[in-house]
Amino acid sequence: MKPDPAPNLARRYDLDWLRTAAVLMLIPYHASRLFDVWEPYYVKNSPTSSTLTMLRAGLDPWGMPLLFVIAGAGAYFALQRRTDIQYLRERILRLIIPLIFGLLILVPPQAYFAWLNQGHQATYWGFLQQYWTFKTGEIMGWNGGFTVGHLWFIVWLFAISLVTLPLFLFLRQPSGKHLIHRLASIDRRPAAIFAVVILFWMTDLLPGPLVGNLNPFSYLFLFAAGFVLVADPRFQAVLDRSWRWALVLGAFSLVAWAVVRFTGILLPEGSWQSAGRDFLFFFTAWSWIIGLLGFGHCYLNHPSPGLAYLGGASYPYYIIHQTVIVALGFLVLPLFTSIPFKFVLIVVIAVVTTLGMVELARRWNVTRALLGLRSFEPR
Repeated sequence: MKPDPAPNLARRYDLDWLRTAAVLMLIPYHASRLFDVWEPYYVKNSPTSSTLTMLRAGLDPWGMPLLFVIAGAGAYFALQRRTDIQYLRERILRLIIPLIFGLLILVPPQAYFAWLNQGHQATYWGFLQQYWTFKTGEIMGWNGGFTVGHLWFIVWLFAISLVTLPLFLFLRQPSGKHLIHRLASIDRRPAAIFAVVILFWMTDLLPGPLVGNLNPFSYLFLFAAGFVLVADPRFQAVLDRSWRWALVLGAFSLVAWAVVRFTGILLPEGSWQSAGRDFLFFFTAWSWIIGLLGFGHCYLNHPSPGLAYLGGASYPYYIIHQTVIVALGFLVLPLFTSIPFKFVLIVVIAVVTTLGMVELARRWNVTRALLGLRSFEPR
């Protein structure tokens, strides 16, 4: 199925800025996982840190949801210029190839450091001989078992891209465009954009494994929402008018959710209290998404040499960064020094190292392909 001929689409630099900022944020986020008081991690400092736990709590609700919304918006722009076959081919090249490379090369060292951190002694080769079949009862590799690690994002993104393609092809047709046109009448009542959170919240009732605080149906909703929000300029007009209120409400709800999460209040599952806690999380995520999309469009929709470089580096940066953090954590955490010093040291070295590795990888077509980048064009 062919897209509309020669679509006139301006580059959305604001989405590039937001995507880049969200990915860069992942190094301090995952570095805080080395120190937080919650679930285990590949390596964990002792003692833990309440301050860095609050840092994680502040980033948890909206970081990955924002990336799925932006990915959905990217799918809209991609399908305006590509056929469905071209779109699928691009998804395979940019998602499946980096996923296979990551599972074989980048993720196993994270489980190896977790294995060593638990007191086991083995060479990396000896560890790999049992890694692929070692079962630990958990899927994140924190005990040294097989895992997809942080590449769960790519797994879900590819699966959701396939599942939503028929819907997106329908929305590209006249009847689908008419449906979007009717939905965009929300611009008459801009506050109704906040009511969309009810649909987002309802995805929590559907069965599915929780990864990154949400199940696959929640990420599917966010991906589709990103597609729809850029399909009609009236949606953006609503975001531009609502972003201040959204950030204010999001800030208050984020503090409330972080306090509930940090204090560890136990609520009976299925009770109205637990439902209220979950709604608070979804409202926080949706408010920050509205706020950041509106703010970005108003103030960040312009090119920059820094954006040109960092935007192109953000995807391989994501693929590489967590392995660097876990390796640094294994080396730095045993040092007898303060938690703030360890955290800052890990963040600084991780940023420099990850960007350096990305820069090297961008110089050859083979490594570019393995990290989901387009090949150099022949001169």
